[in-house]
Amino acid sequence: MANGTTSPATTTSSAATAPKASSATGPTARCATSQLKGTVDQHLSGQQTIEPILILTNTSTGPCTLQGWPGVSFVGQGSGKQLGAAGYQEKNDAHPTVTLQPGHAANAQLIIKFPSSIPASECNPTDADGFRVYPPGETHSLFIAHKTQACSSAQHKIMTVFALHPGE
Repeated sequence: MANGTTSPATTTSSAATAPKASSATGPTARCATSQLKGTVDQHLSGQQTIEPILILTNTSTGPCTLQGWPGVSFVGQGSGKQLGAAGYQEKNDAHPTVTLQPGHAANAQLIIKFPSSIPASECNPTDADGFRVYPPGETHSLFIAHKTQACSSAQHKIMTVFALHPGE
């Protein structure tokens, strides 16, 4: 992470939701968590932030849509426990409806402040196992394994989440 290399992460889904059906003549249904696979493409940005890209890929056999901001938080301790505050959703970002054909992806930019840029007494830095991600409109989440640093204190929101856009 600190050397600017790219390291995609793998995912496992904890969703039990069945894919939502869409009629042949009706609008395309929203993507259910169970229809998505998540990965992270890691990018090093400035001296105080990293800017990974969250990627959600349609793994179903039909098209589905995503629109808006995913809910994203750090998780850790080997148990999926949320660490610190959930990511702040940047609502000033354009948020088009993205139709995902099978195998196609949407991405959301994340901006994460390095925990070392915050006083340790306010951050309580800790290792995160990855991210818990709620696709827009969904109540089931998926886990994306991605080792990183996070604040265990919710005093500071160190992650900003932008809206989903087409492509990886």
